[in-house]
Amino acid sequence: MAERQGEIAALGGSVMSVFHSTIEATDAALPIVKEAWQGPIAVYPEADRPDYVQRYKNHTLETPVTPEEFVAWAQGCVAKGVQIIGGCCGIELEYIRPLRDVLPARLPEG
Repeated sequence: MAERQGEIAALGGSVMSVFHSTIEATDAALPIVKEAWQGPIAVYPEADRPDYVQRYKNHTLETPVTPEEFVAWAQGCVAKGVQIIGGCCGIELEYIRPLRDVLPARLPEG
């Protein structure tokens, strides 16, 4: 993956994003991204729920991570240099809304 990461980074762009991956896979990808990319980094993990493939037919399935755990994880991402944080597939509004209260609106320059 690191070889491909370098090829992609060489194409340029404004931001490198790790998305539609579990939180664990996102954590594993961050050091690889940082090795090949010097610009802004975004993360949009998914909730590791099997129902997203089925278009959320069963809304009773639980997401393995709680909103509080997601917020703590997001804070750790900021500490690692991630500038943009969101979520997909099972990371619902109750996970994203609290980020406004705990994450900086902008990171310091430098």
